[in-house]
Amino acid sequence: MTEFAHDSNLVFDLGMNNGDDTDYYLKRGFRVIGLEANPGLCAKAAVRFSTAIADGRLTIVHAAIWESSGETVFYVNLENDHWSSIDIGWAGRNDSNCEAITVRCVTLPELFAEHGVPFYLKIDVEGVDHVVLDQLRGLVKLPQFVSVEDCRFGFQYMETLSACGYDGFKLLDQSKVRNMSDPSVDHHFQPGSSGPFGNDVPGEWTPTPPPSRPIHRRSATSRAIASRHARNGGTSTARIQLRPPMDSPREKSIMSEEQKFAEYVRSNIEGAGKDIGFIGLSQVWVRECIRHNYAQNFTWLGRPIIQVPQDTYAIQELIWSYKPDLVIETGIAHGGSLIMSASMLAMLDYCDAVTSGSVLDPKAGKRRVVGVDIDIRAHNRAGIENHPLAHKITTFQGSSVAPDIFAQIKAIADGYDRIMVFLDSNHTHEHVLAELELYAPLTSKGAHCVVWDSGVEDLPPDMCADRPWGKGDNPKTAVWEYLKCLEGEGRTAADGAPLHFAYDKTIEHKIMITASADGFLKRV
Repeated sequence: MTEFAHDSNLVFDLGMNNGDDTDYYLKRGFRVIGLEANPGLCAKAAVRFSTAIADGRLTIVHAAIWESSGETVFYVNLENDHWSSIDIGWAGRNDSNCEAITVRCVTLPELFAEHGVPFYLKIDVEGVDHVVLDQLRGLVKLPQFVSVEDCRFGFQYMETLSACGYDGFKLLDQSKVRNMSDPSVDHHFQPGSSGPFGNDVPGEWTPTPPPSRPIHRRSATSRAIASRHARNGGTSTARIQLRPPMDSPREKSIMSEEQKFAEYVRSNIEGAGKDIGFIGLSQVWVRECIRHNYAQNFTWLGRPIIQVPQDTYAIQELIWSYKPDLVIETGIAHGGSLIMSASMLAMLDYCDAVTSGSVLDPKAGKRRVVGVDIDIRAHNRAGIENHPLAHKITTFQGSSVAPDIFAQIKAIADGYDRIMVFLDSNHTHEHVLAELELYAPLTSKGAHCVVWDSGVEDLPPDMCADRPWGKGDNPKTAVWEYLKCLEGEGRTAADGAPLHFAYDKTIEHKIMITASADGFLKRV
């Protein structure tokens, strides 16, 4: 029996374009997967939504959706980016100029498997909407609501969707969207956007197309998407909104209680990040706690962990959210950080077993922590190796930037798909920059590369007088230089994709007290 994702907090924006629809879905409190094949539009969206990307509310998928995965030719319309398409006839209508590029293509089941089944599926992929709809057939779980545009197929879509179990629809005249708004989130819909969705679309659900609104097919050179001829002969666009059978769970409110609380927390964090006085007070606190060696007072499962407690809390949030299968750490000290990462990975193994109903062999899990330090003292090595979580930890002694050491760690990383990196060894600019060049490319997309103790840059010079690092020569200055290199020269990640990182100010402003301002880097 088909199940509908009535309780999902996810929206798929297939055909993200300039991001106006994504902006609305984010305001509504949804997590969004935005798919866009046009690389220029992806780059602009990455800038526009950098905060949402950094805090995990938005994932941009740079790809085209098609009937099979791999690569395909995509035609970028150089005069109207809304017309860009896999279909050259669609992209090049009105004899407009197009540029052919090769892009990655994915299928709808692949997107569902990786990101989950969305509450709402918006389809606007210029000329190939039917390819997406056809892939809904046979899936055991479907979106609660679907909307689609395309003038060439009209209500033939209804046959596909009816076969999937949808039994009602609404028509939304998109020429009227610019006059609509959603006061619940203070949003006014922009011209060209898709407008409201689901039960918020005006009108009643009906099982068949209204007889007063006939579909007129148009050629592939038409400007409109799902075209309707108005009585005066003009043209407007319409969006067909689908809903599941009447006996399935219905959307009960604009935002669930979980969504409301998440929005409340997001607002708290945003406010804290704008409070200069609060930020300044937090910096003073960090400075004074260093005078008292405060960060050295704590343990994790019995091993000393040299971290500010708020930073350890950030570690567990990052690991739980991304669920890596490999954590790489440079700098070991007493081993508390290795034990913490190992304990989080062990907890992920346990939760996987509970979810699947399988028997857990604690030592059989693939998830692992790799640590490297130039000097692992004998008593620290003994403490790590005698710990119950030692089976999840691999250590190397030597410089983290030595070619032979890195080659061994890289060989391990090659066998993993979800990798997170923590850099916390020698804090000089030169060393941290060298670590970033080696280890940052191993970070998986969506994961973090955290550069610890970047706050050295903000300390009074005398506080590091006995160290080889200090103001102007520290992890933060290395981060700044490395990100400039990424923007200018560019780098390629270990997975072959272009390497981009964004400052995750959300986690930084959430914990407020941190030794690593500007050090939480999220691969985007």
